[in-house]
Amino acid sequence: MSIQNELLAFHKTRDFKSYIPNLIENQTKIPELINLISNLEAYPMKEMSSWILTHLVKSNPQLIQPYYPKLVDILFITNNQTVLRNCVNILFHLQITTYKEGELVEKLITFLKDNSNKVALQVYSIYCLIHFVKKYPELFDEIKAIIELNSENQSAAFNAAKRNFYKLI
Repeated sequence: MSIQNELLAFHKTRDFKSYIPNLIENQTKIPELINLISNLEAYPMKEMSSWILTHLVKSNPQLIQPYYPKLVDILFITNNQTVLRNCVNILFHLQITTYKEGELVEKLITFLKDNSNKVALQVYSIYCLIHFVKKYPELFDEIKAIIELNSENQSAAFNAAKRNFYKLI
């Protein structure tokens, strides 16, 4: 069965308990999922692929880590809020690397500043920026100011991310 047909079947059941172990057993499907995202395949392929990977990365980040550069690149080629949110969430669970490090920090800050972005993308951007602030403490004041400027009338999720940002730094 092709990966696209698998995703269409998964889309109906959303049965992560069976799909994730299958993916761990058949790791050759991981680059196929990554390619569906990076090739910006039609709905629901890129969205489902990125969503599945958010579940896989939580228990098996080592399986996704080799694709860190490709996931970073995806952030620069799409404006699909679902894909962006999922990719930033995946990156949060991975070890940061020097690949496009400066550009990635700027992109995350841009996501945070833009109130037209969905709150989940902003929240995952805050969490991802924690990694960079720990590595580069001089970023703290700038990111803190951006969070404060954008925190008025925000959701509970945004405010929780803000509190965690201060707590985890």
